Formats: sequence, structure tokens, C-alpha cells
Amino acid sequence: MTETRCIGGYPVIGICPTIDGRRGVLDVRGALEEQTMGMARAAKKLFEENLRYTNGDPVKVIIADSTIGRVPEAAACAEQFRRAGVDITLTVTPCWCYGSETMDMDPMTIKGVWGFNGTERPGAVYLTSVLASHAQKGLPAFGIYGHDVREADAEEIPADVQEKLLRFGRAAVAAATMRGKSYLQIGAITMGIGGSIISPEFFEEYLGMRVESVDEVEIIRRMTEGVYDPEEYKKALAWTKEHCKEGFDKNPEFARKSDAEKEEAWEFVVKMMCIIKDLYNGNKNLPKGCEEEVLGHNAIAGGFQGQRQWTDFYPNGDFAEAMMNSSFDWNGAREPYILATENDTLNGVAMLFNKLLTNRAQIFADVRTYWSPEAVKKATGYDLEGRAKEGKGFINYFLSGEKKTEYSIATTTQMLDARSRTWSCEVLDALELPAQILTEIVPTATPIGRMTEELSAELGMNRPEIIAVAGHDTQSAMAGVPTGEEDFIFLSCGTWSLLGTELREPVINVESAAYNITNEGGCCRRISFLKNLIGLWLIQESRRQWMREGHEYSYGELEQLAAAAPAQRSFIRPDDPAFLPSGDMPLRIRAACERTGQPVPESVGAVIRCIDESLALSYRAALTEIETCTGKHYDKIYLIGGGVQSRLLAKLTADACGRTVLAGPIEATVLGNIALQLIAAGEVKDLAEARALIRASSDITAYEPKNNDQWDAHFEKWKGLPPC
Repeated sequence: MTETRCIGGYPVIGICPTIDGRRGVLDVRGALEEQTMGMARAAKKLFEENLRYTNGDPVKVIIADSTIGRVPEAAACAEQFRRAGVDITLTVTPCWCYGSETMDMDPMTIKGVWGFNGTERPGAVYLTSVLASHAQKGLPAFGIYGHDVREADAEEIPADVQEKLLRFGRAAVAAATMRGKSYLQIGAITMGIGGSIISPEFFEEYLGMRVESVDEVEIIRRMTEGVYDPEEYKKALAWTKEHCKEGFDKNPEFARKSDAEKEEAWEFVVKMMCIIKDLYNGNKNLPKGCEEEVLGHNAIAGGFQGQRQWTDFYPNGDFAEAMMNSSFDWNGAREPYILATENDTLNGVAMLFNKLLTNRAQIFADVRTYWSPEAVKKATGYDLEGRAKEGKGFINYFLSGEKKTEYSIATTTQMLDARSRTWSCEVLDALELPAQILTEIVPTATPIGRMTEELSAELGMNRPEIIAVAGHDTQSAMAGVPTGEEDFIFLSCGTWSLLGTELREPVINVESAAYNITNEGGCCRRISFLKNLIGLWLIQESRRQWMREGHEYSYGELEQLAAAAPAQRSFIRPDDPAFLPSGDMPLRIRAACERTGQPVPESVGAVIRCIDESLALSYRAALTEIETCTGKHYDKIYLIGGGVQSRLLAKLTADACGRTVLAGPIEATVLGNIALQLIAAGEVKDLAEARALIRASSDITAYEPKNNDQWDAHFEKWKGLPPC
């Protein structure tokens, strides 16, 4: 294999041929050995022929030494894969197997499961069972299953399964390749370039990478002290002079550089590129005494902040950026680097993803999102023709045609007139947006056409009717609220919380603006008058922090600890900007309590209790604002979404708000989506009937308020908390 630039090598895929372990008089296992191993060999061949590492070599794939039917064989496979450095596993099976006994239990491997869709002993049962086990154990796995039933002895992998396997393989190899590698930022932020503000949490927690930082002065130090490979530099400079032609100097004559100054600049930028390469991955040929610099930073990607302060004084980084991102240099063809202009980490990581998924060199480019026919003619001299011309430009063409816009999703654009329910000419004119790029708005639960013949043929369907359900998921959840009243309060609680009511007309006044309450389009031309609040994000981030510290709590365990903790001791303002970023949430909560002179929640249970009680108080504040704007009093709060599973939060919300809380269903969004389709199909009369059906078929728990006087005092204290 070609030597990799980074320490850590390339990931290996391990295939687990998993089998029904039963023997007995029928020898079930023996009858399935060849078919199971055949699936493994077919998957191995598919990966090896279609997947490549970024250096061009085929992906390495190994198969377990034997089929896996029971725990000892699963353990033997795990040991074999450990020795071989396997980072990715694909379990393949044509049959039922003992799920939890045969599954990949390594928390660090990236997992896929392919269940064969066959005429005998279909692998769907095992696939469903083992995926559930993976979810139960917190070990994510990707499920792969074919659309059409195949004969048991079929050897060829169907086209749809091939595509799913290769998608999994590409993504898994990309994700595993990034692990343990570094993003190297040379310089940091200047000229207010937001993308240059690096998020270590993103690279470390989501990508498994390190973040390395080097001051730009290191480049100057290495130039000054000769910390580079002189032979490499000499070769690079000669190649550059031969192949890199100097362009036309557009500067006014008084600002042009002399030939000698240009020659010096060429030498500078070539040496700069050699040094940046060394910073990425080290260089064993550096001069004696540079043993530390020889090592590099094990970078798989990085960025150079070449703006303003640097370019006002030194030649810019364009040469290094262009050449490093290419697939060749003075040493010939090679694997491209990833070096982002202006240390734009967001573009840099997108370039890295694209390189890893496509094995193609990347370019850092600013893309214009709107090209009118006139602009294309002016910039290129080319006259647009056909549909591009009719659509008044490329992007407009993709946004027009037969497409329609569903009402609820249209209201999230901020380009809709909330009262007329049509596109706002006033907003469009102010933004200088042409109205023709926007499509016709159709009401929620409207049939908009039939599936195309091509897609219907692919899916084996008879051109079913397509329904415009609530494109905004919150509005599908609204349709799933199990209420029988006209006036009600809903609380959709997940990572974020949305608290509001349903109205016939929008409320647009000074108060609603001051409270930051929005009028969003709902089903049946109704208005969801609601406020966006932070929700279970605080608990999710706290749990992630404790996991990083080696303590893994389930959400049920966290609730038990919170229920046992002392009540009403400390509060925070959940919507304070200090709690929005990811990171060490318990530390921030404790710091906020200490700054405001409250008891500091030290234990895990005390932190969760503080969060739950503070969320309940924030819901009370939003409820008060909704009632002020509508002039109505609401006796009940319908709690839907993931927050329904927290009995403690539901109880605290009832107590803090002084209202009955009716909790359920958890999957209101799914039920609401189905209800809207049934309304459009004429199977259900209207929204009221749909909600009655949901109410009758859902488990709903009532929580009655208690200790309201105590909560009144706590609410006043909470309102007085200063921002962090």
C-alpha cells in the first residue's frame, strides 16, 4: 500500500458473516454456511472494486475466519478484527440469527448490517431485531435491505443494495479516516471572517479529530532560521519557474513591483508552501537540530489565515493554497492536501468531506448564487438558451416549473404576509428579490399531483397521489395535539421547546414583537402563535459532558437522581446565550448559580433538578406572555414530543405554571402528518375529527398543579436573575 502522510493509516473494513446458530437434526446452520459466506465474499468484492482510499489504493477488506452463530465466534471475530486494525464492520446474513449474541459490540467501530431479502429465511427479521439491540445499547448501526424479494440462491447483489452498501462504505471510510487526525490552523481570525472562528467541540466530538494551532510567525521563523529542506526547496523553485507562468499585472504603474521584487516574492511563496507541508506532516529531511519540527502536526486538513495583516506585509498564500489542494507538484502526482483560504474552517471541513467521499482534489471558491441571463452574458459573453433563459437564470429555473410551496413551510421564510397568507410584495421589493422565483402557495393537506412514472416504476407503485402535508415539522406536531378545545396551549418539548396556542388570525402588535412571539402558518389556514425556547438541549449537553468524563447515565437514571435532589434551591435562565454552545454545560450552570449568589448544584442530580425547574419557570414566563397577547386564560397545557417521557419535567411544569398538564403523545409529529394525509384523502372529515382519533388512541397522562404559592415566589426570583 502507498505510504500515508498521516499517522494512523487507512481504515480496514471487516465483514461479519452471521448465521443461524441452530444445529439439531436438520442442521440449519450447515445448510446456510455457503450462502452466508457467499454474501460476505460478494460484499468484499463490491467494496474492493469500487472504494478507494484518498491515496488511490483499493480499500482493504477482510472477512471473519468463520461464520458467526454464537458468542465465542463473535468474540473470535472481534479479536481477529482487533489485530487487523478494523475500524468498520458490515454484518451480512440471509437468515434469522441470535441478535445480541452475534452483534458487533465494539463501541468504536462504525457498523452496518445487511439483511438479505430472500424467499427463504429472510434476513429482515434479524436486521430489525439487531438494529433494535444496537439502538438499545447506544451503538448506532446502519441498516441495509433490498427492495425486491430474491431467490435464496441468488448470487448477484441487486442494484439498490449495491448503492446502499457503497454509500455506507464511502461514508464509513471517510469518517474513520478522520479519526485521530488534526485540523491545523495557521493563524486564526481577521477581518471578522466568521468561518475562521474554529469550533474545537465540532472537530473533537463529532469528527474525532484534534485541533492544532500555529502562529503565522512560525513560517517567518522557519524561513529565517533555515528550518526547511533545502533540496526540496531548490527542486520546487526550479519547477515553479518552468511551469508557473506569471500573469498580467493589473496594478497601476506606480504600485507595480520590480522584476527583482517579483523574483523575491516567488522565492518566498515557494518556500512558504514547503514549510506548510512540513507543518502538516513533518519532514525527515529537515536540517540537524530540528528534531521537533521533523514531527509535524499529523494534519489531514488545515487553513492559512492570509488576510489583511499578513497580505499587507508579506506575499499572500494563494500559491500554497492552489498547489497544495491540487493533485500534483514538483514531485509528480500525489494525494491532494486540504488547505482552506483565510483559515475558513467551515469551508475547510466541507472540502475535507468532499475529498474523502469522492477522492477528488478540492477547490476553495466563492460561488455566486444568482446569475441572470444578462449577468451571464456580461461575464462570459454566452447567451443563455432554452429553459435556463425562460426561467430568468439558473437558480430560478430550479425553483420554478411545476413546484408548489406548502403554506406552513412558506411562513418560515419571513417573506409571507401573515394576514393575507400570500407572498409579501413589500418584503420582496425591500430585498430586491424577483417574485417569479417563488411558487404558488397551497394549503396544508392539499393533493398536489401524482408520483412521476419513473419513480413509481422504481418503487413498484401505481402513481400514488402526493399530499402536501405540513412541511414545517412543528405544524405536523400541532395537528397531532390531542385536544378537543378551540383554545388551548401546546408545549412541544424536545431539544428545543415551542410553547404557544392556535389562532384563526395572527397577532401582530408591539407586545408580540417585544416578547419575540412568532405567527407561523398551521394546518387548515390556522396560525400557530408560539415562542421558541431552549429545551432538553441543556440535559443532552450535560449528559455528553459526563460521558466525556467517563460517567454514562441513561436519561431515566438522570431523572431519578434529579427527583431525589433537593427542590427549588437554584435556578438559571435557560435561554441565556451562555447555554447555547455545546461543551461543558454543568460547569456553566454551576458558574451561573455562583455568580447569582445561589447554592451551587454540585451533584449530577442537583444539576438536572436545576435544569428541569428552570425550564418549567421559562414555560411559565412564555405562557404569561401568550396570555397577555391573546387576552385569554388557558386551563391546560398539552405536552407533546420527547419531553413527555420525563415525568419529573411534566410534574414541575404543572406546578410552576399552575395548570393541568396533559402529556402525550410522544410521536405527535408522526401522528399529525398521518392525520393530514387522511384529511386530504377524505378518510377523515377535518382536523377536529383527526385530533379526536389521536386522543382516543394515545396514552395521555394528566399532572395536576401543586404548591402554587411557593412557585409564585420562585417565579419572581427567577425573573430577577441577571444575564450570564
